[in-house]
Amino acid sequence: MRMLRRGRSPGVVAVTASEATGAPQEAWGDTFFFYDPEENPTNRTIPFATIVTSDRVLPHPVYAAYGGWIAIVNPGETTTGQARTLLRDAHERAVQRHRPRR
Repeated sequence: MRMLRRGRSPGVVAVTASEATGAPQEAWGDTFFFYDPEENPTNRTIPFATIVTSDRVLPHPVYAAYGGWIAIVNPGETTTGQARTLLRDAHERAVQRHRPRR
């Protein structure tokens, strides 16, 4: 995922769903972005961004109000600029609301 890089987006952890991560099969290949500067997996409950790699029904848009959540379905050249802006904004909101768990 070139849109969010560790050096440019501090604290970002990207997790790509797979059988190895225990994700349901319909999510395999999708990437979830979490703000987790402590790199503590218990902080990764609600992603601030998700990139979905297949065309299918997505969770209800109301979830955005709970987690600042965005989804980009099949990103391409025409949506790259908008995707970068949305991901940058979502990352900023995640940084602002982050509370470390102990």
